[in-house]
Amino acid sequence: MERFFEILVLSSFAALIQGDETGYSRQLMLGKTLMGGSSPTLMQHSPADEIFRACCSAERISGYCTDELCSISKIALMTADKFVSTGMQCGKELRKIFGCAVEGKDQTGCCAAKQVPADCYDYCSGEAKLDLRNPKFTCLVYSAPILECLKANLSPE
Repeated sequence: MERFFEILVLSSFAALIQGDETGYSRQLMLGKTLMGGSSPTLMQHSPADEIFRACCSAERISGYCTDELCSISKIALMTADKFVSTGMQCGKELRKIFGCAVEGKDQTGCCAAKQVPADCYDYCSGEAKLDLRNPKFTCLVYSAPILECLKANLSPE
């Protein structure tokens, strides 16, 4: 099963890369671009990271998954392949993690304003899950604007 998933991921990445006119998907999938794009603001540790992490701890998410995925700045510094592999390891806890990322507040409006496609709104609403039958790898291209919305929501006023 694991080998099947590796083939699925690699073929999906290849399809994404071939259909990309801008080259951004290619760079993202080949590990040349970070999930946070080139935004230094996303990559800097902030109070939003502490709020996110506290929620994950309260939800009793495992230590590994909390350390790896319950921080906007840490996700922003990941390559797409690292994010996908970590997401696979934390699959059973992803729904709770995405719920903490939005802190119970749907960020779809923010994502729409940042031109994130409707197919990716699950990541903005906290409803995302790892679906191996229908992976949304195209949403990785929009990771920076999605992370910007999540960080703005988590940041104390």
